[in-house]
Amino acid sequence: MSRQTLREEIAARLPASIPGLDGESIQLVVPTDPMPAAYHDIKEQVTVLIETHSPNLVVHMGLEFPDIRRKVFTRAVNKKVFAKSPVSLSTTLDTDAAEEIWRAGCASITLATQKGSQHDAKKGIRPRLQNVLVQISDDIGTYVCGFCYYVALLHLQSLTGRRHAVFFHVPPLETEADILVGVRVTQEVVRALVYVM
Repeated sequence: MSRQTLREEIAARLPASIPGLDGESIQLVVPTDPMPAAYHDIKEQVTVLIETHSPNLVVHMGLEFPDIRRKVFTRAVNKKVFAKSPVSLSTTLDTDAAEEIWRAGCASITLATQKGSQHDAKKGIRPRLQNVLVQISDDIGTYVCGFCYYVALLHLQSLTGRRHAVFFHVPPLETEADILVGVRVTQEVVRALVYVM
């Protein structure tokens, strides 16, 4: 499997609901097909998903990629689509508070940092484990991730007056164990964000 496919496995393995920090049930809606990393597809699919599901919170997940179709939003298209829109937007969620809760939720999650050789495996030597590093950043990037985030923020604001959305960057994943850690970390970020809403 490619690293992109492994990242998509995180979303595919998320349950339909998870318990929240206050004991409430948090319903998750995960699209059945991953969104292609293409500007024009993102613009259409993000708005359709938001209108279809009316979410209280949007959490996009992905790696930082340029458009896979090597296309851009030209100035003319930008002017037509985003004419009077703000140049930049940010979430209305308290991400500082969410980060503290997220870190606490991930404190016991570990990830193998060094793959042992076959020789080590035969000797019973396991890879070293380290705690998962999670952090909030306001640097979403300039490729399709940033575009996806902006489209979600803008559309949520127009529908609800709030911008309860984040973009969750996932590092390159290599193993089944990485995917399982990714699922747990994703659940913890959702719990933290719901808690601060």
